Amino acid sequence: MKCLSTLHMLSTRLLRTVLPVILLFTACSSAQMQFSPIQGTQLIPIDEKRWYSMNHEPDAVAQLFDSSIYSNIDISWHKLLPNYESYYRFEPTEKVTLRQIRFFDWNGGSATKPMRLFVIDSNWQRKLIATFTGSRWNTWVGPYPDSPANVFTLDTPVVQPRYLVLDGWNDYPSEIMLYGNYLTVNDSSNTRTDSNTYAPLAAMTGINAFEWDYMRPEQPDAIDSVRWRGMQAFKGLRHYLDWKRLQPSAAGYTFNPSGEGSWNYDTLYQFLQQQQIPVLACIKTIPDWLLQQWYPAADRDHENIPAASTANLQDPASYIEQARLAFQFTARYGRNTLLSPALLQVNATPRWNFDPVNQIRVGLNTVQYIECDNERDKWWKGRKAYQTGREYAANLSAFYDGHKGTLGVGVGVKQADPTMQVVMAGTANPSTDYLNGMIDWCAEHRGIKSNGAVDVCWDVINYHYYATDAGASQSGNPTRGAAPEVTNAMATAKAFIAIAKQRLRGMPVWVTETGYDMHPQSKYRAIAIGGKSALQTHADWMLRTSLLYAKAGVAKVFFYMAHDVDTTNATQFATSGLLFDNYTRKPAANYLWQLQELFGSYTFSKTLDTLPMVDVYRNPTNDSLMYAVYMPTENGTTQACTIVLPAHTTAVRVYQPQLYANEMNMITLPVTSDRVTITATETPIFIVPIPATSFAVRPHKNTRR
Repeated sequence: MKCLSTLHMLSTRLLRTVLPVILLFTACSSAQMQFSPIQGTQLIPIDEKRWYSMNHEPDAVAQLFDSSIYSNIDISWHKLLPNYESYYRFEPTEKVTLRQIRFFDWNGGSATKPMRLFVIDSNWQRKLIATFTGSRWNTWVGPYPDSPANVFTLDTPVVQPRYLVLDGWNDYPSEIMLYGNYLTVNDSSNTRTDSNTYAPLAAMTGINAFEWDYMRPEQPDAIDSVRWRGMQAFKGLRHYLDWKRLQPSAAGYTFNPSGEGSWNYDTLYQFLQQQQIPVLACIKTIPDWLLQQWYPAADRDHENIPAASTANLQDPASYIEQARLAFQFTARYGRNTLLSPALLQVNATPRWNFDPVNQIRVGLNTVQYIECDNERDKWWKGRKAYQTGREYAANLSAFYDGHKGTLGVGVGVKQADPTMQVVMAGTANPSTDYLNGMIDWCAEHRGIKSNGAVDVCWDVINYHYYATDAGASQSGNPTRGAAPEVTNAMATAKAFIAIAKQRLRGMPVWVTETGYDMHPQSKYRAIAIGGKSALQTHADWMLRTSLLYAKAGVAKVFFYMAHDVDTTNATQFATSGLLFDNYTRKPAANYLWQLQELFGSYTFSKTLDTLPMVDVYRNPTNDSLMYAVYMPTENGTTQACTIVLPAHTTAVRVYQPQLYANEMNMITLPVTSDRVTITATETPIFIVPIPATSFAVRPHKNTRR
């Protein structure tokens, strides 16, 4: 019996080893026998990177085209939408006719929740062309589950599809192959922009803040000088502005004073304009009176989608109330002075005796940018607060121009002032999938301009990025914050800028939230490194974040945020403030203040070395040079660095950021043979040649030890 048992075990192991090989050989052989492409056709090339999905943490559908039939695609078990769509856009240069489709059925599927393949044709009609149910196993199947497995030819060829659309749940084939006719042609209407533009360093020092960061609640109509001393470190304001303050009821709009809080936004914006602080008004959340109309009591959250719970989320008309607010705000604070006051509404009813009343004002020219809500991809709050990229594009189309004027008079930003710049809501998940979905919704529902560009409904791309050791922003399982250079911060910025160049003619890209916590238990915290405290590391990382985005080509950065919410709270973002409770600046804010005061007009020119990091900046006013030098690490590393300076440089000024000062420390060092050697640390230093006139930047020598 022991011998028989041993023989059985050996036979079982042999079968486990050999059977997959036999199956693979049999399947591949039978596939070759069963399928012959139509004469004159070919396998249609699919660029896996071009797929994008309308879901948070979607399945890896690009793996369906990786030529690996015996590997299932990676399924996400955290996706918010159980059933969703993934899109593949054919480029205008690709001429495609689909004639045959093959699915490899490796592990079966579902007849009740099948994967379906659609095309969107040249007339924007969506057509179902194939369905996969997984009713067979270990074989190639065709597009029609009720037909024999070896029928791969479409009943009707699909000529020049614009998109492939996969509608899926959890069950997919292991591979998809498309056959037909394919060629590429030159496209004279190519909208790609390849040039790089760089913003001044001052644009990298914006802040997220509220009106009470400038004004005292007990005196909401005047700028508080104590608060302003801290806030002047930031050369840009992303103003978190709740809808309820502008429209606390259906009775009308309030600006001066606001219906809640009695804030004087006229005074705030006028003051910031005088201080040359550009304002991005981020109008967000839903007021109580609309929340009660739109959502049942159990689902009410001020950060829900700004439309009724029963609304069609891809219909711009669903968002008309928010778009009307955008019109009123823009008419007041934009620059169009010719708008008829008859189109404007304010609630002029006093709330109590001697209460000042709102008055209609037009074209105050104090706000340059307006943002349509904040993080509309709030997956953590469920479907009621999450919009797909296509749904948000419909929302933006109403907000932008009343869906090209079709929603009537007094709706949308551009109807009030065509020069006001509309910024898309910063996305919590910094994935270009969301942006691609927005662009393609606009192509379908707003059309293509005469110059070949998609008629999109925003002027600025916007996303959020918090650098952590998880390598992801606001997702994954971080244990702490991380230095920006060791994360995906640069790669993410480049991905968004690439989309801007390829599809949106170089549209500006902003990062409107980034930063770190200070609570020692926060998963987004800055850490102590060597002899540096966490507060000092926080300052280093924030300054290096500005430098990283300046060289990436990001046009503006806004740090999160002015003040801590609760210094005792370890929850992420509760201790992200750049100011202390007494409104004085933390070291990070001092570093930003010193940067913009001394080098605010400088723009990135080139990188000479990456370890240490040596970047060259130029002042466009006088063409003078500045070198930013630092270690892009987070372990306390230092390293000697020799910089080759412009010819005839006699000396250099070395500027060192100071933790608790208004100015950097400056020392002068001699130059030998147009070279200077310094020690790079994780705190950036800035080197200015004397004379500072611009010469050709010479080859750089890095001395490492």
